[in-house]
Amino acid sequence: MVVDNFAVWQIDDPYMFMRTVSRISEMENRIDAVVYNAVKNTLGTMDQTTIINSDNSSIDDVNNKITELVNVQLKNYGVSTVVVEIKRLDLPHDNESAVYNRMISERMQMAESFRAEGNLEASKVVNETDKEVGILLSRASATAEELKGQGESEYMKIIAEAYSTDDRMNYYEFIRSLEALKVTMKGEKTLILPADNFIVKILNGN
Repeated sequence: MVVDNFAVWQIDDPYMFMRTVSRISEMENRIDAVVYNAVKNTLGTMDQTTIINSDNSSIDDVNNKITELVNVQLKNYGVSTVVVEIKRLDLPHDNESAVYNRMISERMQMAESFRAEGNLEASKVVNETDKEVGILLSRASATAEELKGQGESEYMKIIAEAYSTDDRMNYYEFIRSLEALKVTMKGEKTLILPADNFIVKILNGN
C-alpha cells in the first residue's frame, strides 16, 4: 500500500525538548519514524478492500487513531502532533489489478448470493400460490358437485310430483308431447304416424 501522509507537530515543553533532543531536525527524523510505524501498524490491521472503499469519515477515524498512537510515543520528548493526516492511499502497481479483480469477484459472489436468495423466495411464493389455487379448485369442485346433486334431487322431486296422480301424469305427458310436436314440425316436413300415436290423438282432438 502506497501512503502519502503528513504530520503537524508542536513543542509543548521546551525544557524537556532541549534535554532530550534539542535540535529540530533530529526531532523531525524521530517524528517521521514514529509516524511511519503508527501508519504501518494501523493500516496493517485493516483489509485492503476496506481501506480502498473507505469514505471521508472512515479516513478521519484512522487519522485520529494514528495521531493518538504517535502522541503516546512523543510525550517523553516534550512535543506532540496536532494532527497526522493521510492525504492519499494507492495500491502498488504490481498488485493493483489483482486487488481490483478480487473486489469484482467478491461483488459478483454477493450478487449471486442475493440472486439465489431471491429465486428461493420466488419459488416459495409460487409453491404457496399453487397450493392455495389447488385448495380453491378442490373446494369449487366439491361445491359444484354438491349443487349438481341438489339440482338432480330437485329434478327427481319435480318428476315425482308430476306423476303423483293420474291427472298430473296425463297433463305432464300432454305438455311433453306438445313440446315434442313443436320441435318436430319445424320447417316443411311430412310425418307418417300410426293412428294410435299420442301426437295423432292430440291433433285429432282425442
